[in-house]
Amino acid sequence: QSSSGKTQFCLSVAAKLVLESQVRVAYIDSTNSFNPFRFKEICMSRLSARSNISESVKQNMLTKAMNRLTLIRAYDVQTLTKALTSNFPFKIDNENDNQTPFRLLVIDSITAIISPVLGG
Repeated sequence: QSSSGKTQFCLSVAAKLVLESQVRVAYIDSTNSFNPFRFKEICMSRLSARSNISESVKQNMLTKAMNRLTLIRAYDVQTLTKALTSNFPFKIDNENDNQTPFRLLVIDSITAIISPVLGG
């Protein structure tokens, strides 16, 4: 359903995790609705609530949070399948990779990819 807040919800959950849990998030955008400025705004809003942290620390936290989000654009089933089955970004060899593993996969929106296949 259009304009029901699905993307806002996805962005908010992703922001919460990259900031507070310091985990990596893979965000698959199928409708070109991901706006990096909006994501940054949501992160800044969460950080602004922390009055006990200096602005320079908040900026550092924001930079690190933005780097923990991997954006993948997939507008059809083939591209989505390739993203989900390739080695990037989900399969991580933790012994050889110092990065934090991905803990959340967001597909915004799976309906946009599946509907054309199902004739919707």
